[in-house]
Amino acid sequence: MRASPWGTVQSTLHTSAAELQLVISGYAAAYAVFLITGGRLGDLFGRRRIFLIGVTGFGLTSVICGLASSPAILILGRVLQGLSAAAMAPQGLASIHALFPEKERARALGLYGAAVGLAAVAAQALGGALISADIFHLAWRVIFLINLPVVAAVLIFGLPLLPDVRGDSPAPVDRIGVLLCALTLGLLIVPLVEGRELDWP
Repeated sequence: MRASPWGTVQSTLHTSAAELQLVISGYAAAYAVFLITGGRLGDLFGRRRIFLIGVTGFGLTSVICGLASSPAILILGRVLQGLSAAAMAPQGLASIHALFPEKERARALGLYGAAVGLAAVAAQALGGALISADIFHLAWRVIFLINLPVVAAVLIFGLPLLPDVRGDSPAPVDRIGVLLCALTLGLLIVPLVEGRELDWP
């Protein structure tokens, strides 16, 4: 039976149920809020540049998460990891639209979607297997640190191979909109997660 990464996080870092929820939802919230902004940044500054910045950030935040010594550090690392993922993800789809002619675009998008889906399924299975194997006695930390060789490979091959494309007429980043969205989501998630343990109505 595969081990649950979050159960081992809770037992080793002594996180509360609310903190564990923030570890999980912090990544998803940061990713959701900044996903559109990540795409806009790619249009403005070049999709290869923003993609590689996102990959680098994902690697660094994986180290933060993998070496976290407290729930607060792990939550912070997960939020920053979500931001990094939001910088990476839009660049792939946008680059497909820019680089492939209309006749080939549907096939390219289909292959991209299939690869993302397979990766998501494989990651769950691989994560559980790695935790069960307890490689180097790292327990749950290995699911973050395993990202480092992948990040290194992407950077090594991405720099010379990825084309640098931009949007034709990119619009500026809506800073106020992003800030309001982040605040709204934060004010919604934190009370829902913390309220039960703090006996809020």
